[in-house]
Amino acid sequence: WTLLDENWDRFMPLHRELTVEYLMWALQRTVYSRDGERQEALVKALMDWATETSTPLSLTQRIELELLYGDIAVQRGLLKEARELYTRTYRAEAYQGLLARYRALLRRVRVERIAKHFDAALESLAELELERIPELWASLHYSRAEVYYDMEEYEDAADEVEAILARDPTHAEAKIMQGKV
Repeated sequence: WTLLDENWDRFMPLHRELTVEYLMWALQRTVYSRDGERQEALVKALMDWATETSTPLSLTQRIELELLYGDIAVQRGLLKEARELYTRTYRAEAYQGLLARYRALLRRVRVERIAKHFDAALESLAELELERIPELWASLHYSRAEVYYDMEEYEDAADEVEAILARDPTHAEAKIMQGKV
């Protein structure tokens, strides 16, 4: 990160010569660093590139790009915009059948929880639960536990955590929340 940070001015003009994996890593790091100018420059360049017919970005990488764009909106307090972006990504016809698109719905739940729209968050989780995706079972229940916790429904949160730990006793986030509820 230090090398990229020190050479940012050289990085942007030649970003298309670098691997997509490296660019996604760089974008993720700029999101974590909360550098608004760099976030804007890189996400705009990648979003433009993603729309070109000859883009090297896979559909899964495009989903990740859109999720990071939504994360930037959340950082900036633009919760309505972030929710709309996550919803659009989740519902995009091009992403149907891809597991990564469901991460957009989980991100939407997080935004709804932050905005204290708990009913909407629980409805989103119910929508995801209807999909019956085994890979997302723990994430779904953990997200529901977070919503219940924020609603101060500690028994319901504890039930969700207990269900997670019954299947996976080493689930780190559930163990931490178990100490809270």
